[in-house]
Amino acid sequence: MFALSQTAQGVFRGTERQSSMRFEVTTRYNRQDMWAILRLQRLLNPKPPGGLLQQRSLYAFFCALLVLIVAREDLIYPLPWAFFAALVLMGCWSLPAAEGVRIWAASFLLWFSYRGKGQTLRFVFRQDHYEAEDASKTNQFPYKDLALLAEDRLRFYLVPSDGGCQVLKKKDFTVGDPAGFAAFLQKENEDMEYRLLDDAPN
Repeated sequence: MFALSQTAQGVFRGTERQSSMRFEVTTRYNRQDMWAILRLQRLLNPKPPGGLLQQRSLYAFFCALLVLIVAREDLIYPLPWAFFAALVLMGCWSLPAAEGVRIWAASFLLWFSYRGKGQTLRFVFRQDHYEAEDASKTNQFPYKDLALLAEDRLRFYLVPSDGGCQVLKKKDFTVGDPAGFAAFLQKENEDMEYRLLDDAPN
């Protein structure tokens, strides 16, 4: 009986695995991706009403204090300027409109602590699972473990049920059309939640 050589068997397995590939993404994360992850986390875990009340109360307190200091100039001189500047900055930081600034600052800290700078990540999506590969290891994930797929103009966000987030930039798809990616995952996991986000950080 005819038997394949080891080389031919390896080629056959490689071809078989290649044919089972539906999508492939090869990417590198940057600071904008960290910003995007943090923004998604804020959307998924909004501040409770009590937290918003505390933030607004703090803002009102600092506004009232600032008005008092401006109205009573004689109160300014005994105060050290550093203390006065700190009060103003804390008041501005507590502004609800400063949420984007807070996320921007947090993204710098997250990027600073991220150990994978410059590292190439490869995601391969097959019929029954997907793989995440870096320079040191390859992990496999069943689609049933995905709790959420979010999408904006530039990225997809995969959120497993046990937490974390994997970002896929649409421009980095090397196999498959990103236009059909969401439908593919929804077919593989009908229980997965899907969210379309309004905007996207560049």
